[in-house]
Amino acid sequence: MVQHTALSAIIYAGLVSAGANPQDAVDKLAESSLPKLEEWLIKNPQPGYACKTAAKRKEWSDLSLAERKQYTDAILCLQSKPALTSR
Repeated sequence: MVQHTALSAIIYAGLVSAGANPQDAVDKLAESSLPKLEEWLIKNPQPGYACKTAAKRKEWSDLSLAERKQYTDAILCLQSKPALTSR
């Protein structure tokens, strides 16, 4: 499970969608790393997981006003919930 979570975080941070912003170092790293990741996933399949279903990062400036509203609503919803971990 930890490996799956770490892999998800790497994919989420590394994947980008086409947008108005120029490629930065993270975008270039994702471009060169994704083929390696896809190869690894073929050799080490994760149940219910594939590159095609991974979340893709979008720059805030590339989001529509409706998407920005949905995002902030989701954050406010999460913040209103009790913590799942104890202090």
